[in-house]
Amino acid sequence: MLSLAWHPNNVLLLTGSSDFKARVFSAAIKNVDKSPPATPFGDKTGFGELLAEYLVGGWVHNVVWSPSGNSLAFVAHDSSITFVDISTGAPGNLQIVKVAFLPLYDLLYTSENQVIAGGHDCSPLVFNTTQDGWAFSNLIAEKKDPVAQKTGGTKQAFELFKNKVEVGANTNVQTLSTLHQNCITSLAPFEVAGKDVKKFTTGALDGKLVVWNSA
Repeated sequence: MLSLAWHPNNVLLLTGSSDFKARVFSAAIKNVDKSPPATPFGDKTGFGELLAEYLVGGWVHNVVWSPSGNSLAFVAHDSSITFVDISTGAPGNLQIVKVAFLPLYDLLYTSENQVIAGGHDCSPLVFNTTQDGWAFSNLIAEKKDPVAQKTGGTKQAFELFKNKVEVGANTNVQTLSTLHQNCITSLAPFEVAGKDVKKFTTGALDGKLVVWNSA
């Protein structure tokens, strides 16, 4: 197992693993959680029971619940982000969005209708709901260079990614045109209004912690 996230009601546990699967488990403990709220997976579940399993095309790096707990999302090493709507019942409606970027590593719901993700491209990506479901919206560009705004330095980030995979070092790689100079590994709320995140932070392997406005 690589990652886990608690449901807002604390009786469901979402996990991601290197076997290309995300799973939902029951975490309700009899005689401890006396009256656990009903969930889309039912209310007669035993502790540790596997309730749902979702398969994707790469190892799952991170998982997250939406603020309401009515949906979940996770990112995998095949440059995909998966959204599962469980509002109408389990196991839910699954949608996989593939992006033309390097693999994503972490993600954050800033609202029920928006997710920010980050990874090896070194810049945050924005996903929003549309009439056809979830879709990639834009990359948050932090420099005035028009090329950087459109690509986020993807080519340079790819060279860094390739060198790390092949020789284990960042050799022959120039400074990236992005604010972060290495993979974004964590996203966290910084300023919250109600259930919406107005500002968030990114932490990366370059040692930087950056505060962003939600798109």
